[in-house]
Amino acid sequence: MEIKITSEVYSGKAPGKAKPSKKEPEAEKAKRLDTYEPSAGSMPFGDKMLTGSAGGLRLDGPIPSPGELKLYEPDPDADGINWKEVEASFFGAPVTLDNADRIEAKVEGIASMYLAVKDQLEEKFAGREDKLAEKMSRLDSLFQQAKSRIVSSYKGSVGSFYEQMGNKGISARMGDSLAKAIDGKVAEMEAYGKEHGILGTPEDERKLPYNVKAVFLQAGMIAKREGLQAKGQEDGVSESQTEGGYSLKDLGAAGFAAKAASKMSPKELALMGDDELGIQMALRYMKMAKALGHFGVGDKMSSLILSTFGTFLDRYSGGALTDKDRASGSYNYALKQYQSAGDIRQALEKSARKYLDDGFFNQLISFQNGAGASKFTRYRLELSQFMDSMGRGDTAGMLDSIAGKGRPYLSMYA
Repeated sequence: MEIKITSEVYSGKAPGKAKPSKKEPEAEKAKRLDTYEPSAGSMPFGDKMLTGSAGGLRLDGPIPSPGELKLYEPDPDADGINWKEVEASFFGAPVTLDNADRIEAKVEGIASMYLAVKDQLEEKFAGREDKLAEKMSRLDSLFQQAKSRIVSSYKGSVGSFYEQMGNKGISARMGDSLAKAIDGKVAEMEAYGKEHGILGTPEDERKLPYNVKAVFLQAGMIAKREGLQAKGQEDGVSESQTEGGYSLKDLGAAGFAAKAASKMSPKELALMGDDELGIQMALRYMKMAKALGHFGVGDKMSSLILSTFGTFLDRYSGGALTDKDRASGSYNYALKQYQSAGDIRQALEKSARKYLDDGFFNQLISFQNGAGASKFTRYRLELSQFMDSMGRGDTAGMLDSIAGKGRPYLSMYA
């Protein structure tokens, strides 16, 4: 059967035979208002329109009756937790000298995930104590494994460094403090989460997914620290949880010092005479002391870190800092000047004028861009770079400067 398409208005007569009148009645005009007239010509698809083939639509098998449709109820024991995600959060990279300075952030990461999942399980299985106990047993087991892994890897990296520098038994004490500090951080974050409506929200309020809650908890801890730092206060909560041991802030600072030590390269020592070596090592010691004060580290941990760092610097320099015939004089003189005035720049200049010749101040050495500066100017630029990093809260820049990796540029400090 052929169906021809035409743009003519149907008038009851065969298509093609009707002769349009010269003047169309008003009634006919009204009829044309709802009449389809293609704009692409009278036959846009050719002279045929074909129906769909027999295979255009297919239904294999009989149509089931409504009574045969299966309805699937949600699993009442499903907890909505992606346990692989939880494990990945708990068992990320272990603590090493490269990341030990960020131990507090690492602890907050696993603590926030633990609390967020715990909150969702308590909400999901409220009134079903047996099922809740089963789920919490799994969560607690994973958390304890993660906690043990963090403590063990911290002891094996940071603790080992301090042991090697002559602090016998310190690794175990650090590990005990870290375990207690983790528990303290969990308690601190849980209190914060409940206070700010992240955890334990009423049933009639909108619930957040557990992974979103974890992010909010971590962000809250960052905001809390920044607020305390802006007020010049220390975080007393984590301090009190250590029961006389070391706080997470202390342990992070210990990791910072160990990391700085691990980044130093002995190749630089060949470029210095003994007196300059003593002043250079004293400068790094003074930077470390300044950094610990900036971090707000307690006296107990500061004393441990500085004595250990001093021991490392002496070993790093081949015993020159304790050798009276080598760098002991300039090293100790510079440190005494710092202890007296608390000013690194002043200690640097006084010790340099006492122990180094005029060439240190007057002989120009070219930068890569062609500008010239004396060694003394370079030392001052390096120190300015460190102070600038500290002012911006750039701990990576501070660490590089202490490790001798800083790159002073004259254009930065005109």
